[in-house]
Amino acid sequence: VHVVLEEPPKYKYESKKEKNSLLLFSAKTATSLDANIDNYIELFKRESNANISNISYSSQVSRSSFNYRKAIVCNPDDSVVEKLKLVKDTINQFNGKHNKIQKICFMFSGLASQYSQMGELLFKSDLVFAEELKKCIDIVYELFSISLCDTIEISYNGESKLSWKEEYLKDTKFTQIIIFSLEYALARYLIEMNIIPEIMIGYSLGEYAAACISGVFTLKEAIHIVHARGELIESTSKGAMLSVPLKIEQIDKELLTNLSVAIDNG
Repeated sequence: VHVVLEEPPKYKYESKKEKNSLLLFSAKTATSLDANIDNYIELFKRESNANISNISYSSQVSRSSFNYRKAIVCNPDDSVVEKLKLVKDTINQFNGKHNKIQKICFMFSGLASQYSQMGELLFKSDLVFAEELKKCIDIVYELFSISLCDTIEISYNGESKLSWKEEYLKDTKFTQIIIFSLEYALARYLIEMNIIPEIMIGYSLGEYAAACISGVFTLKEAIHIVHARGELIESTSKGAMLSVPLKIEQIDKELLTNLSVAIDNG
């Protein structure tokens, strides 16, 4: 025998609001693609509080991929309707058949790409990236007693925090480890999203990140090598580099008497 004493308390469902959502649109013709976007525009006009994250997820996993495609990135603070109107009016769209499976390549850059606050937004918004980056920072501290950050905190129910030590961003010895750590964490983040590279290539310092991700070095070994590389570079005499937009055959040979060609990009 069952007796209902009272109705259960009303539960207010609150889904997690992602900071950024990717909306995908796909159709067999350009006309159908526009109609598809119009349907979304009407949806968001009717449902001003529609959950963008859920709709975004459905557009990625529950829809077929056809030859005509467009996409937008939006967040809960955006005017989604206005963004949709804008993307509909743009002529830029993927158009064509790709019967051949495309290979994914990860390309890792060298130095001179660093800047203040790099990686901070992704650190705050994605847990995988944050954990992988903190793993690198912790290993650096374990091996060399060097703290590369003023603040590095991972929050599982709030906002994570990351801020680099500005002086280290200007010091080659430390900047190399920071760039390597960011590249490693970003690659792990993409792999976790099932974006698996078949090919990896790196330029200068980026070669070490590519080697580490491909399994040539362990993470701790790679950080050791990158640190040693930074110390070696710091110990060399000061110099300067000049970029010349010419083929090496076009340069006067006498100019190269007291100069060394560091790289020839053809």
